[in-house]
Amino acid sequence: MSRRSENLTGNDQRKAYLLKINSQQTAQLRAIFYKIKNTPLSLEDYKNNICVISIHKNAGETLLGTLKQVFTKVLISQTTETGQEARLNNLVGELEESLINITGNHNFGGREETGGGVVSSLRSEIELWRLRAKRGSDLAQSYCDALEPLGEYLEILEGNDLALDELYTAIEAAEQSVDSLWNLAVDEHYPQQRMRQLINCIGQLICASIVRRVSKEEYFRSSELSKIALSLTQQWMDVVELLTAKSWPQNGLHTWEGSPHQMEQFERFHKRIDEAKKEYLIF
Repeated sequence: MSRRSENLTGNDQRKAYLLKINSQQTAQLRAIFYKIKNTPLSLEDYKNNICVISIHKNAGETLLGTLKQVFTKVLISQTTETGQEARLNNLVGELEESLINITGNHNFGGREETGGGVVSSLRSEIELWRLRAKRGSDLAQSYCDALEPLGEYLEILEGNDLALDELYTAIEAAEQSVDSLWNLAVDEHYPQQRMRQLINCIGQLICASIVRRVSKEEYFRSSELSKIALSLTQQWMDVVELLTAKSWPQNGLHTWEGSPHQMEQFERFHKRIDEAKKEYLIF
């Protein structure tokens, strides 16, 4: 293995070039260049096949930070959650949980008991509290119990076997779960920022469920389908408005602070359904 060191500042600060990662080295910062595919590099495409990541002191914390600050945020921005995406979200949640335990960094991005980090998907959030409940956390068990009604409809929301109007009961279960979660009589309340993320994840899943059940051709052939789709999205918007604008701000034990929650992507989806419905009526 070749290695070259050189003085950079005159203060005995050096950098080393290595062909492999030396885990025993005491360097404070490492920049790792690696190929994303096991293929030979060429001058034409090497920039597309080489990635770089920096490691500061602990590799476990670096991986955890990368997941939380980069990849989970990318997953949250996804507007659909079907098949492979749902499984990927679940795996990311499990990996996050494992890294937290390995690194001992239970407060990375937030308190351990109240989750920390971000909600990357509905499934990963439910699985997170189920896992922590199994490890003996009473608070996690309370969260898990509150989410149980919605958990029973998770397969319906992620699948496409049932009719579109079956989603009404799933949205009712979602309302029951988030309201119970917010109003829990516990020492550590479910954080408001985390609730915003959870509400968004539920909205994304509702959108994906509607899209999976209605093809473009079916949608424009059936005014009834368009009415149901519009009604479903309106139902979730009404739920969020009721809870974050009227009910939760009046909860003296766990008060919703600031303005009601806005679901910009979900509201755009609702508006597009309404526009498409009007186009159908014209033609």
